[in-house]
Amino acid sequence: MIKSLPNLYSFLRLPEKIVSCITKNIGNYYLPKLKPKKKYGDFQRDNWGNIKYRELFVPDFILKSRQQYIARLLNQVHLPHYMYGSIEGKNNIQNAQQHLNKKYFLTIDLKNFFTNINHHQVYKMFYLLGFSPSVSRVLTQLTTYQASLPQGAPSSPVIANLIFLNTADKLYALAKSNNITFTTFLDDLTFSSNYDFKDIVPKIISFISDDRFQVAYEKIHYRKDYCEITGLFVKGGVLELPYVMQNKVRLNYCLRAYKNLVQQYNQSAKAYPL
Repeated sequence: MIKSLPNLYSFLRLPEKIVSCITKNIGNYYLPKLKPKKKYGDFQRDNWGNIKYRELFVPDFILKSRQQYIARLLNQVHLPHYMYGSIEGKNNIQNAQQHLNKKYFLTIDLKNFFTNINHHQVYKMFYLLGFSPSVSRVLTQLTTYQASLPQGAPSSPVIANLIFLNTADKLYALAKSNNITFTTFLDDLTFSSNYDFKDIVPKIISFISDDRFQVAYEKIHYRKDYCEITGLFVKGGVLELPYVMQNKVRLNYCLRAYKNLVQQYNQSAKAYPL
């Protein structure tokens, strides 16, 4: 990893003066943006019918391009097989596919996943990966905003994966010792088994909370026989699109292509069962 500031400036393809200007005036390089939340192609609404929004901080070109450099560098760090979110060559279909032919399911969402990760955690992550203290400090300044990971920055997903890794490893070890399959897709955690494991759920939640990640308690679901996992329904040995999406397939080319892709994964699962 990068050990000196001159090497960092060379990696970023920016002179020290420009990097210093960015880090000292970081607020000038982000544009706040409200993005409507959607599910199955429709706007999500609150109890009063108002559209829900996600707050993003979108970096300008010069900062975004450097965050992409940083993301590509961090993507070289090997992540475990059970992680699927924002990892090259993996997707939400593969994540759901790991839970085929299971009977019991637990899904947990982490609340404010990016913004609950603070700049101290980001600095520690860079330092433990082998970056020098001075380089870790500058990289932290370039990838955090208002003391946390900003939603909208291309470097945030890989950084979040790396910081959550320690907690995820604990959850994986707990799951494995109890014959449970465990996967993550960024802030979506899924557990499945052919055995009822409801009694272990409090321990799973405590592992997450003890490491200061917040659980969205209203989005905890424990189900039997079928489950929605990262946008798909797992029913026995088959993945299915939600009913709302299936009704739109005929009129939407992108959805039709997505359905065909899901069907290809179903066929591969039958040919090469997990």
